[in-house]
Amino acid sequence: MLSFFAGEYVVKKFETFKQVFIVHISVFESARKSACATTLIFLTQGQVALVDSDDLVLLVPYAWTAYRSRNTWYAKAHIGSKTVYMHRLIKLGPQGLREKTKVDHWNGNGLDNRRRNLRAVTHAENMMNSVGRRAARKSRFKGVSVREHPTRPYRACIQVGGKQKHLGYFSSEDEAARAYDTAAIHDFGPYARVNFSDNQAQGRAA
Repeated sequence: MLSFFAGEYVVKKFETFKQVFIVHISVFESARKSACATTLIFLTQGQVALVDSDDLVLLVPYAWTAYRSRNTWYAKAHIGSKTVYMHRLIKLGPQGLREKTKVDHWNGNGLDNRRRNLRAVTHAENMMNSVGRRAARKSRFKGVSVREHPTRPYRACIQVGGKQKHLGYFSSEDEAARAYDTAAIHDFGPYARVNFSDNQAQGRAA
């Protein structure tokens, strides 16, 4: 079951903030009493974050907005003079925000902040699960680049331990993408960011 939490508002003065904050608390109490497992938090720019209802107590005091970094959307808020990301607050807690630990999203969706989708990772593990730079590779798939060639224009490669590994040239963009997926699951295991959803389960099980 889903409950809904409106997190988008503009604070113009304290009285306005106080009124909206009371609405937030009432929605939180409603979600808690109905034992809803998941809550949607409406952000700015038409975006919505997904969280476990039990985590609302951490989130309701703050005004959450949507922020886009390259191809991924995140939820952020200002706590004092610091910018805090929702997924880090949920995973690490208020005290853990001082740490340099990175928090990754299993499914690559930066707005899916349910605890089962969050994990603490190293920088290298975080990069394994990134989408990469699409503009540079000229392909919609990670690990695939396009070259000028009459029969095999697609090249698959993977970055492992700071070194690029060539996986072959292909006539089909999908074939090249699947070659990358196979290599990523082998080399990165559960941290692999694959191109096709039917390969995602293999990565998690690796």
